[in-house]
Amino acid sequence: MGGSGSIQPILDNNKNLLRKKSLFRDLKHEITGDYNTNLKFKEVDTEELEKIKESIRVKAKRDEKRTVLVSFLICVVSAAFLYLLLHDFSIDFKLFARRI
Repeated sequence: MGGSGSIQPILDNNKNLLRKKSLFRDLKHEITGDYNTNLKFKEVDTEELEKIKESIRVKAKRDEKRTVLVSFLICVVSAAFLYLLLHDFSIDFKLFARRI
């Protein structure tokens, strides 16, 4: 039977792949472990919290304006591209008319 020498490494590799039946057996102790899930936040006074909120609002407004501007520019460039691509394209509809 020819070719058994070249097939053997493939079969060994397949056996190695089949041995790993569960990837989560090693992680089981981490899943069932007792962990502290309480979030701890830095204490901030109300004045500083308002400054943070205001800066987030300013950034959000700026990002929204930027998104609208980029979307508008993409639409204008797309429309200009389509116009330049199709402005010389004319169809003679007489070719499609029925002749009776």
